[in-house]
Amino acid sequence: MKIASALLASLLLASPLPAAELKFASPFTIDSFACRTQAWDREWHYVANPAGQAIRIYRMQLGMGMDMNGYGDIWTFVGKSSDGGIIAGYNWERYGLPGGLHEHTADFGQNYIRLAADEGMVVNYGCMGLTAAKTKNGYIRVWLWYTLEDL
Repeated sequence: MKIASALLASLLLASPLPAAELKFASPFTIDSFACRTQAWDREWHYVANPAGQAIRIYRMQLGMGMDMNGYGDIWTFVGKSSDGGIIAGYNWERYGLPGGLHEHTADFGQNYIRLAADEGMVVNYGCMGLTAAKTKNGYIRVWLWYTLEDL
């Protein structure tokens, strides 16, 4: 456990972060949705800019999970609302216990992602269960580390 904590700390500190005050937000959380055995969800869900003004996103983390003893494929993708370009995405195949790591961190460093004041994000997520008998509920979280852009 100490090795994992040290590795995580080194990863968080390895990327150059801006000198400006780094802010944190969790603008998108789905606490429970049903995993399906049919077609994938193709709907994109709009998420407003968390600051209401132009921001620079330096790091984004996608987290996902499934009820205990659930089996299936779970995914999430985040894009810009202006052009639909994918910012980050992650897929997780959960077919056994333990489920393993189910978070993905996209560290943009100096190549930050800019969102205009009136620009938001779009999120696509879903879960396709292996069989109806073992299909459970999934959850999704999106975390952002950003700075406000100078006016």
